[in-house]
Amino acid sequence: MELKIYNQQGVFKTAVSPSDSDRHVKEVMNDNILNLSFTLYEYVELGVNDYVDFEGERFTLLEDYKPEQKSTVEYAYSCKFYGIESELKKAKVLKMVDGDDELSFSYDATAAEHLQLICDNINRIKGTKNWVIGEVVSSANVNIEYDKIFCFDALSEIAKNFNTEWWIEGTTINLSRCEHGTPVSLGYGKGLLRLSRVENDTVPFFTRLYPLGSTRNIVASDYGHRRLQLPGGVRYVERNIHLGIVEQAEEEAFAYIFPKRIGTVTGVRTEEATGEDGNAFTIYYFTDEGLNFDPNTYEIEGLVKQVSFQGGELNGRDFEVNFNSETKEFEIITQFPYENQQLPGGLLIPKPGDEYILWNIRMPKEYYPLAEKEFEEAVQKHIESISIDTSVYKAPTDYIYLDENHIDLKLGRRVLLENEIYFPTGTHESRVTKISRRVNNTTDMDIECTYAVDYGRINQIESNIVDIQAAYKEQLNKDVLTVLKSWDSIDPTEYNVLSAVRTIRTIANSLSKLEKETADKYLRKDIPDTAKELETFLKGIKVIGEALVESLTVEKDSTFKGLLSSEVFTSGFPGGTGWALFWKEVLNAAGVKEKKAVMELDEMTVRGVMRVYEFVISQLMGENGTRLTTDMMRVDHIDAGTKTIYLDTEKGVLYNPFRPGDILMVQRFSVDGIIKQYELQVVTAKVGDTSKGEERLDSITYKNFVGDEGSVVFRDVLTRVDSATNSDRKGVIKQTSVEEGSPYLDVLYGMKTDPDNAVRLRLGRLAGIITYWWGQLQGYGLYSNNAYLLGDFRLRTGEDVRTKFEIMEGMLQSAMQSVVNTMTEEDNFLKNASFQDDMAYWERESDMALFDIGGQLLDLGVNFYSEKNKVADIDSFDGRFMLRIKRSHIRQLNADITKPEDGSVIFLTLKYHCAEEGILTAGFSGSAPYVEQVIPAGEGFDILEISGVWNGTGDFLLKFTGDLYIEQLTLTNHPLEDYKKEVSTKFEQTAEHILAVAEEVNKIDHTIKTAGWITTADGNKLWATITEVDSLGNRVTTHESSFHVTAQQINAIVSRIDKAEDDLGIIDHTIKTAGWITTADGNKLWATIDRV
Repeated sequence: MELKIYNQQGVFKTAVSPSDSDRHVKEVMNDNILNLSFTLYEYVELGVNDYVDFEGERFTLLEDYKPEQKSTVEYAYSCKFYGIESELKKAKVLKMVDGDDELSFSYDATAAEHLQLICDNINRIKGTKNWVIGEVVSSANVNIEYDKIFCFDALSEIAKNFNTEWWIEGTTINLSRCEHGTPVSLGYGKGLLRLSRVENDTVPFFTRLYPLGSTRNIVASDYGHRRLQLPGGVRYVERNIHLGIVEQAEEEAFAYIFPKRIGTVTGVRTEEATGEDGNAFTIYYFTDEGLNFDPNTYEIEGLVKQVSFQGGELNGRDFEVNFNSETKEFEIITQFPYENQQLPGGLLIPKPGDEYILWNIRMPKEYYPLAEKEFEEAVQKHIESISIDTSVYKAPTDYIYLDENHIDLKLGRRVLLENEIYFPTGTHESRVTKISRRVNNTTDMDIECTYAVDYGRINQIESNIVDIQAAYKEQLNKDVLTVLKSWDSIDPTEYNVLSAVRTIRTIANSLSKLEKETADKYLRKDIPDTAKELETFLKGIKVIGEALVESLTVEKDSTFKGLLSSEVFTSGFPGGTGWALFWKEVLNAAGVKEKKAVMELDEMTVRGVMRVYEFVISQLMGENGTRLTTDMMRVDHIDAGTKTIYLDTEKGVLYNPFRPGDILMVQRFSVDGIIKQYELQVVTAKVGDTSKGEERLDSITYKNFVGDEGSVVFRDVLTRVDSATNSDRKGVIKQTSVEEGSPYLDVLYGMKTDPDNAVRLRLGRLAGIITYWWGQLQGYGLYSNNAYLLGDFRLRTGEDVRTKFEIMEGMLQSAMQSVVNTMTEEDNFLKNASFQDDMAYWERESDMALFDIGGQLLDLGVNFYSEKNKVADIDSFDGRFMLRIKRSHIRQLNADITKPEDGSVIFLTLKYHCAEEGILTAGFSGSAPYVEQVIPAGEGFDILEISGVWNGTGDFLLKFTGDLYIEQLTLTNHPLEDYKKEVSTKFEQTAEHILAVAEEVNKIDHTIKTAGWITTADGNKLWATITEVDSLGNRVTTHESSFHVTAQQINAIVSRIDKAEDDLGIIDHTIKTAGWITTADGNKLWATIDRV
C-alpha cells in the first residue's frame, strides 16, 4: 500500500509505504488517529497541517515532526496523523451570544442549542459555515458551565449532561447514541478469533440499596419524616442476597420525585410595568381552574414558592411566583438573564395547556401516598437500569471471514455477540464502540463492543475529584455537614451549610428589604432611577439617547441638528397630514450639494413682516403641475339665505357632477395675498332647466359650511375631496410634479372623514412620508396599504423567482420555484472562464485615458478621473463582478483549451447584458462553433447558445464592438439545459391538513429529490425520496423513507427499488423494504426483498 502526504496547500510532498504494525484507531467520543511508521532515504520535512487521505478520511499532523536519522541516507518516521475530530481541539468555547465572547460562562439551553454553540465556535476559527449539527436528542433546557474549555472536551460535557453520546460524520456533529445498521452476528469461529470480557467499574456492585428520597415539599412536622419514604416505611431493597450483604445508597436518581401536583395553565394575562431601573417590562399571570387548594396556606417559612414548567415554551424552567388568594392567580416573578431580555418574554411565554409543578410549599396530605408510590416505581426502574450488562467485550477479528461475508464494521454498527459462556441466552446485542485496524489490511482489526461508553477525559478528571472528596469526608468526624438546598425546610444550625443558590437568595432577600427602605430617600446615579420631586441642574443636562418629555419649555436658544416633525407626516395637499421641518439636499449651479430648510404644515399666521423671495400662489384645481382626478365645477353665485350655490355650466356645456353627501372644498389666494378657504357638505344636487340652453344654472344646497360664506364669489372652483355617505365617492387621485417631495401619485380616501389615514397609496418619490415604523422614507417606490403583484420577480442576481400565493375559501397555499444553471470549472473546456483568477489564461486589449489639469492627474477622492475607450477586464455590474468587453476582445490560446473527443458536438453559451449595441464575434475562426451577429442594447440578461463540431484548431476569440457584460461563458459538450437544476417548495393549509413539500430536479446528477410532511388530526407523516434516472428520464433506482406518528403507533419504513435489464431485454425490478412499528403492545421489525 502507498499513501501520499501533502502540505496544507495540497502540494505533494512524498509517498510512503506503511509498516505492518501501523494501525488506525477510532473510538466513540474520542480521538481518531492514524499511526504511520516508515523509512525515507532522503529527508522530507513534515509540518503542521500536512495531511494524508486514508479510507475516505483526511488525517492531519497537529505539530511539526522531526524523524530519527539512522544514517546519511536513511530517516525513520513514526508519527500520528489525526482525523477531522482534531479540529475540535483547536477552538475554545466562547459564549458568542448577544456579542459576548466570554470564555467562562454558563449557558442554559436545549441540547440542539448547546451543540450549535460548538459548531459556531469551530466555524469561527475556520472562517466557514461547514460545521453543522446533525442528529440531536430532544431535550428540555439544561444549564452547563463552560470554563476555558476546548470544543472537544465540551462535547463530552454536553453528552454527559444530556445522558447521550457525540459522534461526527464529515463536518456534521451528532448528539445521540452512536448506533446504526441491522445487527451482524459475530462469535468465535464466526468473524472473531477470540472474545474477552472486561467489567465496567463505573457501576458499583451491591446487594442492598438504600434509596434516599427528596426533601422537597416536605415538612417533618406534617409528614413525620424529613425525606420521602417508600410505601410501608421500607428502608431498603435487595437483590442477589445469596452473595452476602454489600450496601450502597442512591439519592440523585430520585431527586425529582416528591409530593407534587401537576397543574395545567388554563388562562394567561399580562400587565405592563416599569422596573426600578426605569425600563418597561411585562408581568405574566396565569390561572389554573383545577387547583383545589390555596398555596398561601401551605407556605414553608423561609422558602419562596416556585413553579417548574413541564411543557410548552418554558419547559424545564423554574420561576419564583406569588399567589393571589382572591383572584386565584399566580404572578410569575420576571427574570432578566441578559441585558434587554426578560423571562418570560418574547417567544418564551406561558400558554394555556402548559403543565407545571408547584414546589417549596407543604402539600395536602393526599399527595404523600402518590409520591411514595412513584418513588417505589422509580427505585425498581433504577435497579433494572443498572442491571444492564455494561461490560466491555474485546475481540480480534478474522479478516478472511469478514471479507468473504462482506461484513463492514464501523463505529456504532450493531452486533449480535454469540457466546454460551458469557451470555445465558447464548447471544448478546451490543454495538462497536472502538476499532483498531491494520493500515495494510483494514479488515484485520481489534474491536470493542459495549452498551455504554465513557464521557472522556473531563469526566475521568471529575470522577477522580469525587473520589478525593469522598476520601476526605471519611477523615472527618461522623457528623458530616449537610447542604441545605433552596427547597429544604430544615432550619440552619451549626452542623449544616446553605447551598450556593439558597445563600444567594437569602442575601438577595436581605438586600431587597434594605433597598426598599432607602429607595425613596436617595436618587441613584449608577442605575436608572425616578425622582419624585423637581430636580434643578445648574450647569445643564446632557442626554445621550432618547428622551420622552410630556411638555417642554425652552427659555433661551434651542438647536435641532436633524428632522423635527410630528409622529406621522405625509407631504402634499390636499391629502397631507402632520407637520415637518427638515433638510433637503439639492445640487446647486456649481455642482455642489447644498442643504435647504423645508417646512410643511397646515396653517400659519404671521403678525408682523414676512419677507418672501419667491411666492407661489396655488389653488385647489385639477390642472398644471398638480392635477386632481375628482369632480369639480365653478361657482356662479351663492344665495346664503337658502344655503344654495348656483353652478356655472360654462354656457350649458357642463352638468352638475356633485351628489348628496359630497364634501366640497375651495382653497386659493386672492390678489391681495389673503388666503381664501372654505368647505361644505352637499345636501341636494340639481340640474337646472335644460330648456334655457346656455343660460342654464345647476345648483346644490349645503350644510356644515366651514369658513366665511361672504367669501364665495364668481368662478370659485368647488372640488370634491370626500363623501360623508357614499363610500364610492370618498376617493381622489392626485399627481404632482411641483410640490415638495414630488414627483408622486397619491390615492386619497376619506380625506375629511379619516384625515390621518387619507393617503392609501403613493407611487413615485417617497421622501415626503414619515411613518412610525420606518421614519422618513427614501428613494422611489410604492407605499400602500396592500399590494397584489402577479408576474415575474427578478433578483439583483438576475435570477427569476416565480412565486405564487393563493388564499381561497378554507385553504391557504403558497408555492415557490427557482431555476438555477450550475456548472463547475471542470465542466468547461475554457480555462478560468468564470474569471475567478482575474484574467489568467486570457489575452486582452484595454485602452484608458487619464484626465489632468495643469499637468496633475484629476483626483476625485477615490479614483483618478479617466475615460475607458477599450475595456476587456473584470468590472462591477448590478452588485456583482463579471467580464466587461467594451469595443475590445479577449483571446484564449489553443494550447490552454481542453480538447474534447474527436467528432464531439461543442456548445458555446453566453449569458450577457448589453449596455451598448454592437457586433459580437465569438468562437473559432474557420471552424464551428462560430457566431458573428448584432447584439442590441436591452434590459436584464439574455442567453446566446450555438453549437457545432470543432476540428480542434485555432484560438478562441470573443470580440464586441459595443459594451457587453458577460456573466457566464461556457464551452462544453453539453447544452446549458443539461446543467439545469429546478427547485420548488409548496405549502398548503386547509381545515383538514397542513402540507409542506420540497422538490429538486437535478439534470446534473440525474436525480429527482422530494421531501415533505403532512399533519392531520390523525397524526404526522414525514417522507423523503430520491430517484436516479437515465439520460431518457427513465427511473433506474428509487430510495424512499417515511416516518409516521399517530396516537396508536409510530412506524418507519425505508425502501429501495432497482430496475435492471438483462441481455434479452427482460426488465427486472428488485424491491427492498425494511422498517419497524412501535405500539403499546410492543415493537415489530421487518425486512423484505421482492423481485418482479
